[in-house]
Amino acid sequence: MDLIDVVFRLLTLLTVLVTGGWAYFRFRREGVHDPRIELDLDCVFLGPQSDAFVAAFSIYADNKGQLEHRFSEIRLRVRGVRRGEPLAEWKERKPLLLFPEEIFTKAEIVPPKYPDFFVRPGVRQRISYVTSIPAEYSFILARVTFRYEHTNDIHTAERAFKVPTVPPNRASS
Repeated sequence: MDLIDVVFRLLTLLTVLVTGGWAYFRFRREGVHDPRIELDLDCVFLGPQSDAFVAAFSIYADNKGQLEHRFSEIRLRVRGVRRGEPLAEWKERKPLLLFPEEIFTKAEIVPPKYPDFFVRPGVRQRISYVTSIPAEYSFILARVTFRYEHTNDIHTAERAFKVPTVPPNRASS
């Protein structure tokens, strides 16, 4: 084996090691092929009508990754504080505000007749869910949850909203 052959083999080994290190860093550490979803939630109140408000929830799934992401299950939970009730802290997690009333839990956003919703890479998808919120509530806390397809990891977003007041002359329109 001559010197040129040894140098060539060392360069080949070095190239393989550098390429392997780059691939590990790029695909494992950076996780470029991992799902990256930024989740947000908004609500617009319409009405009142019959002592309730139409609550138009918008769930935003912003796919910041490089893979299409599919949602077979998205759940919405809403809790509230009734008008006139004193605000209280959650005993186990002070000073977090307690929303003691369960308005609804586990509302399925993906309709049963659809296998799933999808969001392609670089797309911000808006998913709507329209329901009613009784006018007896002054504040609500909405939480949206989904599971990643292959890992079953849970991702959530949560926001509080002020329910509009009902003018006395429109309480039963």
